[in-house]
Amino acid sequence: MDALFSRNFSYRAWFYGIALIGVILLPIYADISGQRNLISFGMLIMSFAMAAASLNLILGFGGMISFGHGAYLAIGGYTVGISVANGYTNGFGHLFLALVLAAVFALITGAISLKTKGVYFIMITLAFAQMMFFGFTSLEEYGGDDGLIVNERSDFGPLFDIENDKVLYYVMLGALLLIVYLIYKIVNSRFGSVIQGSKSNEPRMQALGYGTYQYRLVCYVISGVMCALAGVLFANYANFVNPEDTAWRTSGELIFMVVLGGMGSVLGPVLGAVTFFLIAEYVGDLPVVGIYWRIYFGPFLILVVLFARSGIDGWLGRYKISADAVRHDLLMAPGVKRFLATAIDVGILTALSWILIGVVGLNLMELPKEEYHADLIMIICTYFVFGWVFVNHFIFPSSYRRGSVGKLIMGLRIVSADGRTMTPAQAVQRNFGQLLNLGILLLGYIGCLIDPNKLALHDDLAGTRVIVRGSEDD
Repeated sequence: MDALFSRNFSYRAWFYGIALIGVILLPIYADISGQRNLISFGMLIMSFAMAAASLNLILGFGGMISFGHGAYLAIGGYTVGISVANGYTNGFGHLFLALVLAAVFALITGAISLKTKGVYFIMITLAFAQMMFFGFTSLEEYGGDDGLIVNERSDFGPLFDIENDKVLYYVMLGALLLIVYLIYKIVNSRFGSVIQGSKSNEPRMQALGYGTYQYRLVCYVISGVMCALAGVLFANYANFVNPEDTAWRTSGELIFMVVLGGMGSVLGPVLGAVTFFLIAEYVGDLPVVGIYWRIYFGPFLILVVLFARSGIDGWLGRYKISADAVRHDLLMAPGVKRFLATAIDVGILTALSWILIGVVGLNLMELPKEEYHADLIMIICTYFVFGWVFVNHFIFPSSYRRGSVGKLIMGLRIVSADGRTMTPAQAVQRNFGQLLNLGILLLGYIGCLIDPNKLALHDDLAGTRVIVRGSEDD
């Protein structure tokens, strides 16, 4: 035990270690609990985690902001779909074709795109992706814009029977770990140093004698090939490929995952993909959220950018605890206190969001049922509460000058504007306005609950959309 705590450790190391054990044991837990959908959900996350990690190689480490990375995901998927539609099911052949096609496409488009910089690079990668989009939608014999159903999974022989979901799950996990390992080796090599140096100061790297254009092009091709591998596995998981994978929205979501997890971090995009899909899956199931989960995701991403500029991964690695603190006083370590204070504030923030939507939103439902009123109501209510929270300094307790309920509960230091430490009474007084507002909203929410006709907000919203876009006779 002493050897385990012989030096400082970061939350990040323990977090990823525990997470890896959980991912490995997930299929076993799914069998025991009967929640087989967890295996499918895990495969969805891993396929996009691979794509996000490949994008991070050029975005986070190389500074190349590509809005066309989804094209490589579609290349891998359509290689499998078209091959299976023509009776060719050899999995190794699918891999070879997909990786070669992706490499050729990346080589041609990258050679052109890398002649530009900044917003021009962004737009030209988007243009190439749109070309692929219209190319796939024009393939009427392969589904056109409706997409293509993959009737059989790739056949890897007795080595990997991926018709079994658990086998495919572990194959995808192995592929994800391989991609992460390759990216780690690349960025810590001389090649990776040139790529990172080109991001920060390309003229200087050229003055040192490095052909930065050639290095960046090779990196671009490697990234595209890795993303195509993710596309091959995604097509086998979903049994479906869609031209929408090449659209800017898919590429934008990959960028969100990279930024959320941490640009320039090997494991950050993986964590970003997990967080993105957990928000999509579970926040969307909350009673008053539903299809509007992206309204919450947008402000959450803004908070990450403002308060954790290196992403969630960088935030986890920021705090280290000494061996003595771990052995004798782990629960009282400052980092743990800050984490718990943040959790308390986020919980209050979530409660306030529900309350405000419940109180204000239900009253706004009395308005005439014009088109898109339901969407506007949800957007107005949600963004109003986030603005109110910002004004009252009720967010992450990352600064000593910010008072919050979480910091009060955890006994953390709060500093006044003149630099003096505030007493608990002064801190309570500073937060009195917030607590008063919270109490008023709670009373309003209780009043809302008394009326059983106003409980089903999400159902009312859904009904409004049906009336607006259809007809009352429907």
